[in-house]
Amino acid sequence: MRFSTTLCLGAAIAITAIFAAGDGRAQMTHAQNQQMQQRHARDMNVQGWLNQQRQMQGQGPQQQSPQPDPMEGAVNNMRALIDLRHKSLTAAAQGLQALASDPRYQKLRQGYWTQYQEGTAPEPGRNCAATFMNMDGMLGITALGGYRDPALLLLSGADVPSPEQMARVTATLHQTGERPQTVPVYNFTAPGTDAGTVAFAVPSLEAAAQGLADKAEIAVDIGGKRIYAVEYHNGRKASSDIIRCAGAKDKGK
Repeated sequence: MRFSTTLCLGAAIAITAIFAAGDGRAQMTHAQNQQMQQRHARDMNVQGWLNQQRQMQGQGPQQQSPQPDPMEGAVNNMRALIDLRHKSLTAAAQGLQALASDPRYQKLRQGYWTQYQEGTAPEPGRNCAATFMNMDGMLGITALGGYRDPALLLLSGADVPSPEQMARVTATLHQTGERPQTVPVYNFTAPGTDAGTVAFAVPSLEAAAQGLADKAEIAVDIGGKRIYAVEYHNGRKASSDIIRCAGAKDKGK
């Protein structure tokens, strides 16, 4: 498995551009200048996507036929998880029996993937995304373009900090079979929910898709505290779905 290693290197490349942009060094070769411009463009893609998500809450209705939201169920489930955390145990226990018989709860309890494309009318092969959701939280992979363009790994959960303003923080990523790696990440509140989210920059959608194991746990620490832990399954099918959406060929594991 190479998902966590590739992911963290990609996050470092994308986010280092933020700090490099303020460097006043005058001596720079042509190759170094090109590399910095590429890193800056990649970071701007990430920043632009996050800003777009935050602005979605203030947008009015679209002047076109309504499009079904593939993530509506996942967002509603995330809201429910946050609500349960805020309610007393007594209040939660009163609805436990009814909740246990709800097929939506059973689906959430087992965990499931949703594959879709971002935007109201995305071009074929672009903005492909996939999200895994269970009782512990949500794991999302979102392309910022095509198969070889930068992508994001989005991790949301009830214990992830939910700041009023998006911030860059240092987080440690853990994944089954990989060594922990500490990198800068974006931390923000997911639009339409109270759920905190951490976003890792990935060099490409290809790296994210090929890095998915069939079953693994992803966890994140901030300040020495575990703020996220989700165990996903059926990762290889999700990877194939992403690759198919992007119009690329599945190279296998």
